[in-house]
Amino acid sequence: ADPWLANLEGLGRLAAGDAAAAAERFAAALAAAPREVDIRLNLSEALSRAGRPGEAMAAVEGEDDPRIVNQRGTLHARAGRFDAAVRDYEAAIRADPQNRAYRENCAAACIEIDLVSRAEELLAGLARERPTASVYNLLGNVAGLRGERQRAEIAWAAGLALEPGSADIRANLAAMHLDRGSWQRARELVDETLALAPDHAHAARLDARIKAAHERRVDCDGCGRTWWSPRELPPQPGFQARGEPPGDAPAGRCERCGKLYCVACASAHVVEGRLTCAGCGGRLKLSDD
Repeated sequence: ADPWLANLEGLGRLAAGDAAAAAERFAAALAAAPREVDIRLNLSEALSRAGRPGEAMAAVEGEDDPRIVNQRGTLHARAGRFDAAVRDYEAAIRADPQNRAYRENCAAACIEIDLVSRAEELLAGLARERPTASVYNLLGNVAGLRGERQRAEIAWAAGLALEPGSADIRANLAAMHLDRGSWQRARELVDETLALAPDHAHAARLDARIKAAHERRVDCDGCGRTWWSPRELPPQPGFQARGEPPGDAPAGRCERCGKLYCVACASAHVVEGRLTCAGCGGRLKLSDD
């Protein structure tokens, strides 16, 4: 079998999100070309993404090529073994001191175990050579650990200037604003982050914190549709809306039984041009602030 054809097929399947199938193709390629580092790295990465961390690590054990050592560090970091990750990243740096990825990976792992000075040293060198959004993001994290919030905000702003679509930087800014009590600004940043990356874990945790501390949940009694609003609201002025409201808007709460419906559910129960309760027929009214 042609190992490079099998490797190419594996890359295609990995890009399509089928890590298990990719691992099979990479394993076949490695069997035909056991000394090819790129194929070994691809196999390890596919196994890791397929949820097989032990096999991913076994694929890169016993090798001293800095690319392999860096991959071992990455696998340790994904498993939360940051001490071991730093040891591997430092070994990779010693073997290839100019490699930016190794230094940035090492800095990120150092931050996780409070090796702040070493992280800052690595990041300062990277920033002098060629600043990037990810380097500024990590510099912001370092400043945050030192309690230098203004410096952190400046670093993250510089990162967003280079990469406006960075979800990681937005999430870090949101966390800082939330810790400072500016939860409304944190909410804006979290919403922006989740629009960019719906599965962003950090933003999801911040979203849950904001909801638990500052917002209240309102549910449609018909379909279960959910809305969130601030817990503390000033009195809201009355208003008139002309036109047909969207189905996902709240239609109002029943004046008789207190049930709440969205427009989509209430539209099936219109009496004399008014939205009414599906349960008791009472009029729906938007009266809650």
